[in-house]
Amino acid sequence: MWMNSNERKELQQYLKRWEEAGERLQEDRAQRLREMTDVQARAEIAVLGGLWRPGFRDVGGDGIIQVQRVFRLQRERATGS
Repeated sequence: MWMNSNERKELQQYLKRWEEAGERLQEDRAQRLREMTDVQARAEIAVLGGLWRPGFRDVGGDGIIQVQRVFRLQRERATGS
């Protein structure tokens, strides 16, 4: 066995916290989307669409990391940094 009982318990607690946080984050995202006007939504879609670069291939399993670059660029453009 690669995990002792204490490590297993800590991992279970960690996963439970993320499950709870995920629900809260989803509620927050849903609320923000409900509050967004059509004009704001179209503007965000245009920004994200302009950032997307689908030319990479996820052969090493790092696709999720690659996609985070898109969101970082959007934040930088939005804040001017």
